[in-house]
Amino acid sequence: MDAKEMTPEQILARIRARLEGGQQHTVPQGEPLMATAPPTQGVPSLAADITADLELVNRKKFPGQIPPRSRLALLKRVIRRLMLVYTREQTDFNDAVSRVLASLAKSVQHIELSFQKKLDALDTSMKSLADDMQLLESSTPEKIDSLGTSVESLADNVCQLRSSSQSLESNLNSLGDNVRQLQSPGTIARLAAQANYPNDEFYFEFEQAFRGSDDVKCEGWKHYAALVADHYSAHQAEFNKAYHLDVGCGRGEFLQHLKSRKVPARGVDSNEVMVTHCHELDLEVAKADALAYLAEVEENSLLGISAFQFIEHLFLRDLCDFFALSYRTLRPKGLLILETVNPESVYGLRWFFMDFTHNKPLFADMIRFMLTKTGFRDIDVRLTSPVESWKQLGTVGHQKADENFHKLNNLIFGYQDYAVLAHK
Repeated sequence: MDAKEMTPEQILARIRARLEGGQQHTVPQGEPLMATAPPTQGVPSLAADITADLELVNRKKFPGQIPPRSRLALLKRVIRRLMLVYTREQTDFNDAVSRVLASLAKSVQHIELSFQKKLDALDTSMKSLADDMQLLESSTPEKIDSLGTSVESLADNVCQLRSSSQSLESNLNSLGDNVRQLQSPGTIARLAAQANYPNDEFYFEFEQAFRGSDDVKCEGWKHYAALVADHYSAHQAEFNKAYHLDVGCGRGEFLQHLKSRKVPARGVDSNEVMVTHCHELDLEVAKADALAYLAEVEENSLLGISAFQFIEHLFLRDLCDFFALSYRTLRPKGLLILETVNPESVYGLRWFFMDFTHNKPLFADMIRFMLTKTGFRDIDVRLTSPVESWKQLGTVGHQKADENFHKLNNLIFGYQDYAVLAHK
């Protein structure tokens, strides 16, 4: 089959077939093992096939520059720029696939080389055994002992080869998982986003500079902590041994509030510097992907979940999964608290676009709809983070003009964030 037409599953099947073919190859009587063809001899290397697929992906990128002397050059340039806006996601997808396929090609090449080395070692042992067998008739007891040692060495090599085969099988399964992940647009999008992510320390310092000190954020989230504490007190008998989970806990500001109110709480964050900072504050925080962590949490075990300035980082598929996992892990009457940037405030949007890790703004009506579809009830949307009055448009004492100023203030200088509270 042409490599251009092969799916990731077919590529994985071809890897398995070649490795199994290499393990089952037999040696004709009287022919040394080295005379057999290596797994890649006579057919193109699998790594080369994947490299060819990689070149195919790269060729599928958007066409190059339009000849400047073309009669419709200006019109074509305008059309091309408009198309680039709508093909950017496909371009990011192709770039991410290219990186993953390149990594896959290196892994497969390493497996082929490792397997060939084991075969070479076995061939050397077989040659040594053949030489010893020729001397068997004239052998002294000492030589017979030496032959026994060679046989034992050969047995060890066979065991090592069998162990290596099992290791290769495990590597193939891991590669298979990676290949299957390519079928998820959300995974590809995350890979593309990670390529532009500097490092954990950079983002920690970014938050310190633009989101305020720990004390400032703690002050802003006091009322949320009071809500969780009151909810916990009201249902303490039902929530016995349950805890509150703060997703994307960052520097641990909210966890500090809950700790001071004696609410059992834990956090999860993928940023290693943030997690280390939380540990220094004696907070219980796990370093993990939020969705992977929630997938391991026992069903109906959490008294509450909070996610402040988190959901705007997610792609749509991951957002749906996050709501579904939250509903699964919350106990009945469990509380979900979300906070994100309000896209209906032009002034508030500047904070959204300042953070390079954000995906897209999320409107409150959309989030309400998604939570309702998931099964949540008693959904309450609250506007937060008002803009200072001195930054807003002033009134002039004329009723009609002042009404218009109020409308403009709501549009331009509206509340910068909104919170959503929901119950299971």
